[in-house]
Amino acid sequence: MVNNNFYSESIEMSRGTLGTTRANFLEIQTIDRPINAEITIPTSKSLTHRSLIIASLAKGTSKITNPLIAEDTLLTLQALQAMNVPITKLHSDFLIEGTAGKLQAPCSPLFLENSGTSLRLLTTIASLIPNPTILTGNKDLKERPIHDLLKGLQQLGVKSEFLGEKGKLPIKICSQLHGGITRMRGDISSQFISSLLISAPYAKKDITIIPTTPLKSEPYIRLTIEIMKEFGIMVKRTNNRFQVKAGQRYSAKDYSVEGDFSSASYFLAAAAILGGVIRISNLNWESQQADRVILEYLERMGCTIQQNNNDIQVERDPDEPLEGLSVDMHNCPDIVPTIAIIACFASSPTIIRNIAHLKFKETDRLAAITTELEKLGVNVQSTDDSLKIFPLKKIPSKVLIETYNDHRIAMSFAIAGLKIPGITIKNPTCVKKSFPNFFEVLLQLYP
Repeated sequence: MVNNNFYSESIEMSRGTLGTTRANFLEIQTIDRPINAEITIPTSKSLTHRSLIIASLAKGTSKITNPLIAEDTLLTLQALQAMNVPITKLHSDFLIEGTAGKLQAPCSPLFLENSGTSLRLLTTIASLIPNPTILTGNKDLKERPIHDLLKGLQQLGVKSEFLGEKGKLPIKICSQLHGGITRMRGDISSQFISSLLISAPYAKKDITIIPTTPLKSEPYIRLTIEIMKEFGIMVKRTNNRFQVKAGQRYSAKDYSVEGDFSSASYFLAAAAILGGVIRISNLNWESQQADRVILEYLERMGCTIQQNNNDIQVERDPDEPLEGLSVDMHNCPDIVPTIAIIACFASSPTIIRNIAHLKFKETDRLAAITTELEKLGVNVQSTDDSLKIFPLKKIPSKVLIETYNDHRIAMSFAIAGLKIPGITIKNPTCVKKSFPNFFEVLLQLYP
């Protein structure tokens, strides 16, 4: 459990406008009119993880402005502190005294709860430490894939071992990153490649990464390369290979984390489903985030998108139908639950393709979406890598949504509850992983 002075677990559930609570359940109250709201959403989880780690490797003091303060990112922060990185909080910023790549082994195993990003990025960071480091997590994290990353590291001179069942946590990183050429799959998690890239400048030799399969979630790799460049490191990408010269070093800098398109997607979906207008004030129109593509999807479904200074506005005329769409979402898996919910209220079927890697998220997200949509009475045709979602024909009554401790299932189905009466979210506090005040922001949509 996250427990430090940077974070106070506090998700306030309204007993008034939003709905009613009992134990660990929250019933969502519907909104019976088009919305008109302006909100601010949390900053990027992906960029917060990366900036914290890179600033810790840099020489000098960096200031990370507006980082996401949520369970996942604080697990990364705590792990870095355990590696003897001095980090202090100043208002809403973090001041990080970089170690110039000279990290220390933690005194005890790094317990990373169910943060897959923390695990994958920090596994390679641990290979920069002279002494062995153990990484572990809860039962859910132990089910998430890590073996292919370790095989990639082995080709670069890093010895590791599973301390329990093969292929599962805990793992021990036993030796340092040497360098060379590694070949690894790119279709399980883009974070495997991002992990190697971030640590590569501190290897003894140059590193070349050659993916052996087509890349999934490739924009996240571009995001990694972009932030590495901002901190002074160049990555050469040619002919589907990534090359990083050894001896480069990150330079400390002030870095501001932009708003998160994944978190924004739920509120953009609310405008699409209910009609009306939503304005989000802290999104970067030029963002490289993978989930920015939701703006394109919503436009194709019948929404109007406008950009004004730092605001992005999504509007839909409630008298005009939403259109279904057919889309390949291999690069943006985190917004598949959002699009799946919008699809229920479209006038024609929606087909989502190339999403087999959803099985490797906080839960088997492909199965979870299918199961919970069927509870709503939605006709869903699912395969190992696709969903076909037909428009909802009959509004159900009183449905309990199992979240599987998956923040994105909880938030996307809460948006469905704005339109469908009687939706109750089980374990709503799981949103603390990426969006601790999600339900407080949701209240702002109510008249």
